[in-house]
Amino acid sequence: MILSTELHEVILDFIQDWEKGTIKETEELQHRFDEMSRLSRQLNEQTFVILGECPNG
Repeated sequence: MILSTELHEVILDFIQDWEKGTIKETEELQHRFDEMSRLSRQLNEQTFVILGECPNG
């Protein structure tokens, strides 16, 4: 799956679950934010590599 599509789906799932009120525990909320952050970082890293502007060198 394309990383941007995966991130988009994770965000949409989060929003839908939040609106339904199915996310009740702080741990679940933290897990969702961690997953979105991880995917976002990976997408940013891939973008830097594609653009040839890798921040690590």
